[in-house]
Amino acid sequence: MEIDVLSKTLLVIGVLIDPLCLLVILGWLSVKVVQFVWHWTRRFYLLRTVPCCSCVYYSGLSELACAVNPCDVLTVNARNCRDFSPTENSEKEREETGITLTTLIKRVLLLGNRLVSSLVPTKQG
Repeated sequence: MEIDVLSKTLLVIGVLIDPLCLLVILGWLSVKVVQFVWHWTRRFYLLRTVPCCSCVYYSGLSELACAVNPCDVLTVNARNCRDFSPTENSEKEREETGITLTTLIKRVLLLGNRLVSSLVPTKQG
């Protein structure tokens, strides 16, 4: 009798606490996902708004990306760089190399369509 009451009590406690623990875990996971997306959205915006990629002194190498201001390259301070000197045809290069999320998705879909069409056998007369 005592064991029956104890087991029912533990069962009721488990039934009440398990959904609460699940909600806490899901809430924590949701907060972490939102923080991750927010961080990378800010980083993507920062990299799209700094002028370093269209500067003569920007090399793109991780060892020394900028020969003039190596500490400020690809940071917020680079927006007001005194030594910024645009490359020739910088607007044309930005249009060619400046990739946004939508153009990336379009390119991936186009490559996927080409790959699928190359794998599908064609009918021969």
